[in-house]
Amino acid sequence: MSTPTFNSVTLVSQGAQETIGSPQDRSALVSLPGVIGDCIQPHPMGSRMLTVTGILTSTAATASASSDNLKTAIRNIQDSYVGVVGTYAGTDGGTNTNAELVAYQAQPSKTGKDGSNYTTFCHVFAVIRELAL
Repeated sequence: MSTPTFNSVTLVSQGAQETIGSPQDRSALVSLPGVIGDCIQPHPMGSRMLTVTGILTSTAATASASSDNLKTAIRNIQDSYVGVVGTYAGTDGGTNTNAELVAYQAQPSKTGKDGSNYTTFCHVFAVIRELAL
């Protein structure tokens, strides 16, 4: 299983789970004068929403540095990539070059000692829109 990335930036470093939503229907329901009932005017399928959940981690020599590094990584993704159209690589290794990172939400973080280093982790939730071609 591959690690999900957006424009080569890791979204989730452990336990990635990806949910693939249905494409949006872009049919139009129309009423025609003198016709009983409605008519459906089909159009090509629209975009599809993906959700990615998992854990993002950071390791450093001190608890403070580990926590700061993780928060910096989260802010970088939120400030630099949310609302951007780019390349999404999913858990299956497949890529979509026509995707938008819609949201990237982090839960409260926790820090623990890992040998001589400290590891900070938090659960993250990303929403990606695969745009229709």
